[in-house]
Amino acid sequence: MEYTIADSFGASDSTATTLRMSPDVSNPAYILLVDVSGPADYRELVKTSLLATLEAFSSSSWVGICLFSNRIGLFDLTSDVPHIMYAHIPAHGKRPTGLQLNEILSLDSFLVPVSLYKDNIASAIESITSHFDELAR
Repeated sequence: MEYTIADSFGASDSTATTLRMSPDVSNPAYILLVDVSGPADYRELVKTSLLATLEAFSSSSWVGICLFSNRIGLFDLTSDVPHIMYAHIPAHGKRPTGLQLNEILSLDSFLVPVSLYKDNIASAIESITSHFDELAR
């Protein structure tokens, strides 16, 4: 089986990364997309739900975390202290500029195996509530 992940948004000559997986898909990949424009009472629920989801993933799973509001935030989960790399989303009605995802963060830093980075993933999830206000700026 092959999966293709686009490396850019809005570019006419977009490049892509191809992941090859065995037919049994024993190493599933999950990208946690979190809308951080929600109300304050939503924040704790999001964090609690994502931590429970992390516990449900098998150790062979791969995970990436993407936050979005008026800009996109991709977590670098390979760092001892997970941090976010940001990119702005074009204003409503504006044409996308061909944002290269690998200019924000490499796929190797974004999508990581749970077996090696579970603590980093949990730390990133724990910090999500602080990013609700930060991403809305």
